[in-house]
Amino acid sequence: MASINVKTPHSGNITHEGGKAFRRPPKQELFLLAASFLNEPKFYETSNEQTHRIDELAEAVASDGEWILNLVEWLRGDGGLRTSAQVVAAACVHARLKFGIDSKDGLNRKIISASIHRADEGPALLAFYIDRYGKNVPKPVKRGVADALNRMNESQYLKYRGKTSKGSVSIADAISITHPSPKDKLHEALFAYAQSEKHGENGNVEDLPLIAARNAFEALPAKVKKEFLTSSTYESIDRLKLTHEYVFSSMPDATRNEKLLAWKRLIPTMGYQACLMNTRRILELCGEKVERPMNAYNWFIDDRGEDTEEESQPVSSALVNEVESMLLDRIAHPDEAGYTVMPLSFLAAYRNVPKIAQNVLADNFQKTIGNIPELPGRTLVLVDGSGSMNSLVSARSTVTSFDNACMFAAAIAYKSPNTAVYRFNDDAQRVDLSRHIADSVPILAALDAFGHAVGGTRVAACTEDAYIDCKKRGESVSRVIVITDEQTSFTDKSRYMWRSDGYDTPLGETIPEDIPLYVWNVGGYRPAIDMGDRMRVALGGLTDSAFKLIGYAENCGVEGEERWPWNEH
Repeated sequence: MASINVKTPHSGNITHEGGKAFRRPPKQELFLLAASFLNEPKFYETSNEQTHRIDELAEAVASDGEWILNLVEWLRGDGGLRTSAQVVAAACVHARLKFGIDSKDGLNRKIISASIHRADEGPALLAFYIDRYGKNVPKPVKRGVADALNRMNESQYLKYRGKTSKGSVSIADAISITHPSPKDKLHEALFAYAQSEKHGENGNVEDLPLIAARNAFEALPAKVKKEFLTSSTYESIDRLKLTHEYVFSSMPDATRNEKLLAWKRLIPTMGYQACLMNTRRILELCGEKVERPMNAYNWFIDDRGEDTEEESQPVSSALVNEVESMLLDRIAHPDEAGYTVMPLSFLAAYRNVPKIAQNVLADNFQKTIGNIPELPGRTLVLVDGSGSMNSLVSARSTVTSFDNACMFAAAIAYKSPNTAVYRFNDDAQRVDLSRHIADSVPILAALDAFGHAVGGTRVAACTEDAYIDCKKRGESVSRVIVITDEQTSFTDKSRYMWRSDGYDTPLGETIPEDIPLYVWNVGGYRPAIDMGDRMRVALGGLTDSAFKLIGYAENCGVEGEERWPWNEH
């Protein structure tokens, strides 16, 4: 997200580390919070505190329904943030209805519908809404979910019915709550079948050929099913829309060879993310080992161990080679996924797969960062290496905010080699990536050059130090990009400036005002550092989408204008 040349009012806030802070305008704050929201605790804020802040901000922006719709569409699309889109949509529609904003053009309904792409997301949104705002679900929410249910097909129903049945609202419950009007004969039959299943009855499958075929398959003896899953063509697997979870739950006693035969038939039918998430599992079955580097989160883990009974089972080398080749070819094409593959997913997989897959992922990482522009002149990039950046982006991830920051910094440097990179905490230290770039070391393999996140946070002082260091080296700077959670310390004071008003020197004043300053926020916290008035842009998110705005800001920005990642330039 970027907001160009918009003055941030002083509110007397302080950061979580006691530094002087400001509060952004509501749209800026909501975007940055939503763009990093994973419904997980952060270093300074619990998930419930984040959700409460989304509620507050939703009320502040409630009047601008078109902006909210664009935000939700971006979050669920280029932003790659499924849960965030649903929480923001629910909060904003609840706020709009609270203030009596129920537009005749169905905007509230569209906001809800835009947050839902998968069959399990409508039930999830209803469960969140009921839990947070009460059982009285308003019509725009029901209709938005109903619209999404009318986009569900047989395959999606089969894939997600089991998952939603474990939650407080199932697909069948969502149908009962929202009463969708079927858009065609298939959906009429599908909704009726879901209700029959909910009550333990045998539904009518006359107009549901896929469900009829799946039911016939499920009725087969276990031995026959296993034979089919290990010997049929992948087209037959795909025709029944059998997921890998379903396949392996259907043959729990499968041998190593049988599992490989099943993977051979599954890989061509699986989505990209499913292949990426199962890369380690499949390659270990092929006999590959993970060489796990020691870091702050896994130093106590020793998962090398002895070979299991399964690993020692003999298999055909030709089969192993075929499965490996199929898998590596799939994960080498994130650009063919059909949706935004988050760079974080690549990094997480890279750190947890055997070396043979690491090489493929490293070589193809650039395909996930296509929006990072080649920047003219020299770019000064600073990466926040303080202790708070060492927090995991989610409880299920091995990737930290520091990893995320280093990844984007390295990507900028690789795309524009005339880049000066610094890591900072209490002081700024130059990070030399020139040899990595010259030797064509893949970006993901170059992140060790940044070291570890530790120490305090002095954003303004370190930005000033790095800028002065560049000048001493005879390096002119065209722009400055700071990647940080913005929680600067009370010790963040300029070594070179003194202000008579008693305030610390703002970040925006540590470099000349004619040099663009971009702050990429990876934390989404409320307290924000003072960026100044002119040529100052706030960015955020977990994908590279907002980088598109750097070119806009420098080439066609307008004084006082707000721009967002979904704006057409």
